[in-house]
Amino acid sequence: IGNIFYTAFWVIIASALLYGIEGVSYMDYTLGFFGDVDKYGGMVYVIGNLIYFSVVVFSTVGFGDIVPIGPLGKSVLIFEGMIGGLIMAVLIIALYKQLMDR
Repeated sequence: IGNIFYTAFWVIIASALLYGIEGVSYMDYTLGFFGDVDKYGGMVYVIGNLIYFSVVVFSTVGFGDIVPIGPLGKSVLIFEGMIGGLIMAVLIIALYKQLMDR
């Protein structure tokens, strides 16, 4: 179970970094590493929103308030959503198996 959480954590972080490279659209501005970061609350605010978006995509909730801009971001979104669903299914199976073995 620990390896599943470890994998989920790194998929979320790697995806957030990839979203930051190309940028994502949030409200009326673009969040990314190569824009006016100080204009939108600093790097901590940008990274926080990118991780939030990555967790929302990973959990397949998809609020829709932040959307990827280009083809890299959209490809990462598809990949992360599919991997997130798979990892969460494996986590549920592992938890079930652990509880039934007791």
